[in-house]
Amino acid sequence: MKCVILAGAVCGLAGTAMAGMVGPSLYSSVASSPLTQIGPQVYVENFEDGQLNTPGVTASTGQVLTGSFWVDSVDGDDGFVDGTCAGGHSWFVANGATGVSFTFSPIFGGALPNWAGIVWTDGHNPIFFEAFDANGVSLGVVEGAHADELFTGSTEEDHFYGAYYESGISRITIRGTMGGLELDHLQYGFQPVPTPGALALLGLAGTLVRIRRR
Repeated sequence: MKCVILAGAVCGLAGTAMAGMVGPSLYSSVASSPLTQIGPQVYVENFEDGQLNTPGVTASTGQVLTGSFWVDSVDGDDGFVDGTCAGGHSWFVANGATGVSFTFSPIFGGALPNWAGIVWTDGHNPIFFEAFDANGVSLGVVEGAHADELFTGSTEEDHFYGAYYESGISRITIRGTMGGLELDHLQYGFQPVPTPGALALLGLAGTLVRIRRR
């Protein structure tokens, strides 16, 4: 576990909610994340201590894979962004077709995280990422097809998938079609709604929509 920063305020928009799906986008380190740059309340779980132990999240299945030639960890976890990550760690799911769900608790002053994401590092195409609101209603599905079908620690295929929803995200899921699945850099947080200008600077303009709830 690392990159734990707690600060900032909470705000919202009455009657409407801003939501969007982000990715898949190339990812080599925390600096690549299109979401952790938005605001100050951030948890990033990189599994490098061999555990899933950032607060307020549980996984439906899976385990940490310890460092070896076969583990597909995020490139920068060894301290260098150089196309490989010898000795890194990842979250392994044996049944990629079923995938894994990460469920969040309301730990941000009683609120759920309003953004969440994860990095896909190994498996088979196609890849499906989905996020859900506090009532378990889907916020959308993103599909990717960037697997290189190499299973020896390559990092060029690593991509980030995420979602933003002002009213809170209760769960994200990611799955493939067969074989195993490796993931890394689970990240989630809470911050004030970003301004349109801030979203444009992050390249997120056009990926967000306003959802009106009854």
